[in-house]
Amino acid sequence: MQDRILKRALYAEALIPFYLLVEPGEQNTATLFELQGDEYEPIAKSENGELHLTRPFEVTLRL
Repeated sequence: MQDRILKRALYAEALIPFYLLVEPGEQNTATLFELQGDEYEPIAKSENGELHLTRPFEVTLRL
């Protein structure tokens, strides 16, 4: 919960442009968020155990 609320607010206050939230478990998931204005919006989410990113750089992560 801390990653979703407190850290998100602190990152936005510090103007951190992107952050990656990884949620381990039976189905590992990852979501990349981008700061838009004063809030973060999800711009990429893992599918089938992989996360494909084009921003802030191009990479594919296997979870």
